[in-house]
Amino acid sequence: MSYNIAGEGGFRPNGLSKGALLLASMLILMGAAAVAPSLNGIEEEFGAGKFLTSMIITLPALSVALFGFPMGSFADRIGMARTFMLSLAVFSVFGVAGYFADSIWFLLATRFVIGIGIAGISTSTTALIGMYYSGEER
Repeated sequence: MSYNIAGEGGFRPNGLSKGALLLASMLILMGAAAVAPSLNGIEEEFGAGKFLTSMIITLPALSVALFGFPMGSFADRIGMARTFMLSLAVFSVFGVAGYFADSIWFLLATRFVIGIGIAGISTSTTALIGMYYSGEER
C-alpha cells in the first residue's frame, strides 16, 4: 500500500510536525503514570477497595490491548492523521472527565476510554513517523 502524503501541494512534514509526533507518542506513558501517585487518595475518596483502585492503572492497558488492532484498521480506512487527531481528542476529553468523577465506576469507565485513545495515538504516530520520515531521521 502506498501513501501520497504531500498530495497536490498538501502537507509536507517539517521539524514542528516531528516534534508534535514525538510529544504525542510520549502521551502513551501517561496512561498509568499520571494517576499512580494518587491511588491512595482515590481509594479513600470513593471508598473503593484495593482491587477497584488498582484497576485505574490496569484498564487503559487492557483497552489498548483490545483496541490496538481495530484502531490500526480504523486508521487505514479514515487516514492516519484523522485517527491521530480523533485519538488525541478522546484522550484529552476523557482524561479531563476523570476530574469530574463522582463514583469509582465512572472513573473506571473514563480510564478504559482513555486506553482507546492511547491505542489510536500509538498506532497512528508509529504509522505517521514511518510514512513521513526515513533513514537516520526516522
